[in-house]
Amino acid sequence: MRILGIDPGFDRVGVCILEKVNNQYKYIFSCLISTDKSMHLYERIFEISRDLEQIIKKFEPQKAVIEKVFFSNNQKTAIDVAQSRGVICLECVKNGVEVIDVSPSQMKLAVTGDGNASKDQVKEMVFRQLKLKSSGKIIDDSIDAIALCLML
Repeated sequence: MRILGIDPGFDRVGVCILEKVNNQYKYIFSCLISTDKSMHLYERIFEISRDLEQIIKKFEPQKAVIEKVFFSNNQKTAIDVAQSRGVICLECVKNGVEVIDVSPSQMKLAVTGDGNASKDQVKEMVFRQLKLKSSGKIIDDSIDAIALCLML
């Protein structure tokens, strides 16, 4: 089964593809979809949609695990991320990919055993579970996307 993990945003969207066979995960691909801050929000969301559609068509995942929006102090940012997340979910469903919603604490609990784990703890467990060597190939912002894939 091919799994698509997505850590949504509008500045940066972490994306990962893992292959799961017999409870073993194989790292296939990860990237960061970045948008230009000088662009209007809707142009940025369109760019995310277009790039994500290309990834879905290339790798043909069956399921997508997408992190829920966490409302922090900055409600405007959270609303913009929620708009982007809506388009991300739409793109998945439009392309026949089942969407699974996961909160940040659910992901941390599943990957590290602690729902309040730090980013470094999540990163360590991701590399350990996939038997990857730390390198510049995997962008830090994609770590959460990879961790989301490991939940299935």
